Amino acid sequence: MAPERSREVAHTIADMIYEALTGKKGVFNTRIMFVHKSGHDYQLQVADVDGSRAQTILRSKEPIMSPSWSPDGHHIAYVSFESKKPVVWVQDLATGQRHAVANFKGSNSAPALEPGWQQAGSGAHHQRQLAGVSGKCRRRPGPASDL
Repeated sequence: MAPERSREVAHTIADMIYEALTGKKGVFNTRIMFVHKSGHDYQLQVADVDGSRAQTILRSKEPIMSPSWSPDGHHIAYVSFESKKPVVWVQDLATGQRHAVANFKGSNSAPALEPGWQQAGSGAHHQRQLAGVSGKCRRRPGPASDL
């Protein structure tokens, strides 16, 4: 087995053990999304559920808020203030391409784009402390290796 796959295999085994013990699917082999603020920089990041292997999806000098996973886990939606006002974006995780889906006069916020998008208050919404980063994290549907 390739060393880079050892974490994924360990998380899959942990999921299997957890499900055998509790009857519920485990979350060890999933990804989370969160906004990390460092100084004046905001970073939208995706990481393993334990905070490891974080990848920066978007870096901005302006706030990023309300990240949500698409139902298939291949796209994300978020609110960015890059244009000095809130704009809702959808971004393809594989290509990095994004497009504005709500850029209207007034307040554009909280991307609830279609049924199935995970939103605040759902069972997959967590409050966590990860490596000194506190904030709202959302668990990605599907295995971590899909990213």
